[in-house]
Amino acid sequence: ELDLLSAQELVELTPSSRFSGKRELKFRQAIVRDAAYEMLTDRDRSSGHRLAAEWLEHAGERDAMALGEHLERGGAQQKAARFWFQAAERALDAHDFTMALRLVDRARAGVTQGAASLGELALVEGEALRWKGDMSGAERCASEALAALVPGTVLWFVAAHALAALAGIAGDFRAAVVLRDRLFAITCDEGAA
Repeated sequence: ELDLLSAQELVELTPSSRFSGKRELKFRQAIVRDAAYEMLTDRDRSSGHRLAAEWLEHAGERDAMALGEHLERGGAQQKAARFWFQAAERALDAHDFTMALRLVDRARAGVTQGAASLGELALVEGEALRWKGDMSGAERCASEALAALVPGTVLWFVAAHALAALAGIAGDFRAAVVLRDRLFAITCDEGAA
């Protein structure tokens, strides 16, 4: 069937494939792709995105944004959140702070309240805000991360460090002392040592 579509010049083989041993096809014209997509029912479209995400993940897809997009469009918000978080971390590493913030927002949509991953998202958001010069926003995020993460874990200490540094930058040494006292009361997780 794919050979017939290729013969009719609706799809074409890409020069190379991202997946070893697999042929990769693409629509020759965006209008044909869009028309085919619009012919699907909402249910089929959603199912197709979930199946695409499963196949891509199994095939070794490394593009977290592509996986997040398919999962989100497939109605799998919680699973998509993991990939949006990965993409946000990569955007932060690439110094694309605006994109990191957008991706954190998308990840939050699939994370349950009280989940430790909310703390991880707050850390990424806070770091992006700090680099953008929004110190009060970064401090708010560090506080949120500290509240959401398990005390004594590595990430909890990362959040504590960020909060202490931001308090020092702001000249709020009282907050730094309160944080110091809280640090002394915490039992360190073995993995955090």
